[in-house]
Amino acid sequence: MVDRTKGLSIVVCALFLAGGGLAEAAFITPTNAWSSSYWSANGCSPSKLINSAGLSANSPAGTHDNHSLASTMWMAGPTDGGLGGPTGNPPNVASQEVVFDLGATHNLAQAHIWQMNQGHAVNAGGVRNTRTMDIYVSPDNVTYTQVGGTRTLGFADGSSSALPAETVSLSAGNVRYVKFDILTPGGYFTPGNQYVGLSEVRFQSVPTGVVFSEDFEGTGLADGTFTSGSWGPQFTGGSNLLNPAATGPTAAWLNPVPPLLGEIFGTLQAGGTATANLTDAFVDNTTYTLSFTHFKRDDLVGDAVTARIIDANTGSILASNVFPALTTDDTFLTRTLSYTTSGGFELGHAIRLQFYDANGGNNYQQAGIDNISLSAATVAVIPEPATMCALGLAVLGLGGYVRKRRRG
Repeated sequence: MVDRTKGLSIVVCALFLAGGGLAEAAFITPTNAWSSSYWSANGCSPSKLINSAGLSANSPAGTHDNHSLASTMWMAGPTDGGLGGPTGNPPNVASQEVVFDLGATHNLAQAHIWQMNQGHAVNAGGVRNTRTMDIYVSPDNVTYTQVGGTRTLGFADGSSSALPAETVSLSAGNVRYVKFDILTPGGYFTPGNQYVGLSEVRFQSVPTGVVFSEDFEGTGLADGTFTSGSWGPQFTGGSNLLNPAATGPTAAWLNPVPPLLGEIFGTLQAGGTATANLTDAFVDNTTYTLSFTHFKRDDLVGDAVTARIIDANTGSILASNVFPALTTDDTFLTRTLSYTTSGGFELGHAIRLQFYDANGGNNYQQAGIDNISLSAATVAVIPEPATMCALGLAVLGLGGYVRKRRRG
């Protein structure tokens, strides 16, 4: 059993990477998993928590099936799952643990947990669910530190064949091993001997540096692209932000003055919207900063631009700002827009970027944009009041000790 004494959570704030570079790998599938016990008759071993069995997609948006025998899930039982028990038929709930090896050290932001979802009458009311648990992290599988308080998971009664994940916030650095210490089962059962389980578990690391960028040169980056838009008449692609035929100043409209000489750039048609759906998901305690060059080249390019950071799962606009029209030719301004997560509804949801030209007049009036990037940086976590109190008492104690030394 893990010692449930509440230790101070270790929070490591990753540094913003100067000069960009792609973000740290965000979605983590553990390389190994062990449990106190498992139900061997139906193959409900801890490996089922990490092998994507029953998942529609190995991503935060994936959903899990409701196999009637739970053969695509982990369930506690009479067989040792690698942690030496205790086992039972059924086993004691409050003695059940699961340990995950991430394969390498990460700075974690959150866990994605698919609840036990057995499609069987005995699971009515979610009685085989894992209801509450504590989460511990370790760099070496020897010394563990608890992260946050006791976590409570939602119910899954097996009626849905497409169960979504629950996103649990974590803020922990230098982590290779994660331990789930199960406390209570779901449904109407109280702690004691009972079958409990989970379907799948994944983790999310803290993104730092450039998450996405686009400079319109055709070599822009990596994990997202502009997927829709209404562009100026010069763009032949229609739904493509780039003019595939343009490789430099090949036409009158693509003969910009410095500092864009020889570059390809985007002009957003009046009344048009351009959208990029990223593969990255929002994580906790992170500031996302959208940056782009807003320019006016001549009397046709310089409209106001509305920039937005959006929760792609719900369509909710998380941050938005209207950057006013430019009035002087050959003006190039860097515009920025930021949004900071704090354990809200958006965690685990995909990121969407959007630009909008609100000028509904002449279609030949356009907004000029270039050098788009989205960067992420973690923010310091404010300690809970109890932690602050403990730190305050420690400081007072130290002060008393110093006074005693001086008197001596």
